[in-house]
Amino acid sequence: MQKLQPSRPPCEIQYELMAWVDANKPAIYNSFLMMPGFYASRDTPVEILHTILLGVVKYIWHVSHSSWTSAQQKVYSGRLQATEDSGLSIHPIRASYIMQYANSLIGRQLKTLVQVNAFHVYNLVDSIHFLLTKAIGELAALLWFPEIRSSLHSPTYSYRTPTGFPDSYRTGLGL
Repeated sequence: MQKLQPSRPPCEIQYELMAWVDANKPAIYNSFLMMPGFYASRDTPVEILHTILLGVVKYIWHVSHSSWTSAQQKVYSGRLQATEDSGLSIHPIRASYIMQYANSLIGRQLKTLVQVNAFHVYNLVDSIHFLLTKAIGELAALLWFPEIRSSLHSPTYSYRTPTGFPDSYRTGLGL
């Protein structure tokens, strides 16, 4: 519009465009977004795979490993393969595969890296990248486990004994 009428003030063009938007809202916006009580930023869950793993984790991983020498890659690979994974929610770690295909990893390998990298890259990256690696590891833990119950706040809980019988007891207060 500015090119067709160069002497026209920008505020007048903006007013005309906003009037057109107001008159044509049903044609412009998805009707789902116009539902009463729907707030996209509040009502949309975080999709971890695409927003975290294939987003920030993949970029941090690329910045981390792309500057390593072959000796540093061997050090990292050895550390990664030696990871005790019994308490982690991951597939068995294949460190040589991860290093061989470092630029083509998929979600499950990136999930492994986000959980363990802070323990393995400590002297292989600079201090800023190390802090970023630790921060994204903490974020990932909060996203996968948004609520961790403390025994101090709920002192009674049940568990199953190896024989399968329920057993309840009090914790935290020594009762």
